[in-house]
Amino acid sequence: MRADGSLRKAIPGSQGCGGGVWDAAGRSIAYVTGERLHLYRLASPAPVAVDTDGKLVGSFSWFPDSRRIAFCWGRRHATKYYIATNGLSVVDTETRTVEDLVVTESVITAPALSPDGRRIAFGDDTRALAVIDLAKHRMTRELVALDGRHRVGGISWSPDGRFVAFVPHGIFFDLLPSSIWVYDTLERSAERLFEGSREWDAGSLVWHPSASELAFTWTEGGFENLKETHLCIARPTGSTWSVSEALAVDGLLTLGGWSDDGQSFAYSIARGGCSHIYVCAADLSQPRAISPPDAWDYGPAWQPERQLSGVR
Repeated sequence: MRADGSLRKAIPGSQGCGGGVWDAAGRSIAYVTGERLHLYRLASPAPVAVDTDGKLVGSFSWFPDSRRIAFCWGRRHATKYYIATNGLSVVDTETRTVEDLVVTESVITAPALSPDGRRIAFGDDTRALAVIDLAKHRMTRELVALDGRHRVGGISWSPDGRFVAFVPHGIFFDLLPSSIWVYDTLERSAERLFEGSREWDAGSLVWHPSASELAFTWTEGGFENLKETHLCIARPTGSTWSVSEALAVDGLLTLGGWSDDGQSFAYSIARGGCSHIYVCAADLSQPRAISPPDAWDYGPAWQPERQLSGVR
């Protein structure tokens, strides 16, 4: 739909997906439903399932060329139900070829392509942030080691390709405090921007197109006993970062972030049995709901031409 809420169009067969991701050209949306990767091209009447060689798809990220997608995956045991093999692969949506980059018994999480498409950041099987350089003849891997008790998620590159923001989470029932980190790929150093108690969970991360601001959310009480969602803005100030709270709402707030021109900001709020998408100015002022009163719209994502997609 458009940023004013008009021209709403549902994608056939996309019920139950966790949210769509636009390609760089703004012509296709990829999403996962039923552990399968699907692709919807605006010029096509219906989405198609992408052949990933039988791999069960988790999270994914588009390459800047708008044809390749990096994805993490699992493959079930031949005779039992559990996931026996995990990995990180790249599928070419035009040639339908799949290239394996990492194959392991441990879990790989949250792949994210750098803006130039030369590097992939992801949660490593050693429970660290890893960066693979695809441009070098031999793939090299940088590791940002944590304490081995967290699993890396929510990875997001800054638009200039210098910083990688990420969220370490406790594993399974290990109730460790969530935190927000930024890794500087030039200085090869990581800085923790924010850390909460065991009673909150970090949410999504989005960058301003100028890379001058990073927006992130955290939920008070965690997702199970949700009280409020707080939206914060982090800004680089010399050799460190400053963090300020911009908004606190009663309900679950999910970020859509800034439009490509940096003039508008989108997010959704779920509360009271409904979920609505809001669009506001770049400084988060003048919010306006663009969803119908009884809608369940969440997970907005900007098309490069400033239209919005979301899940309903």
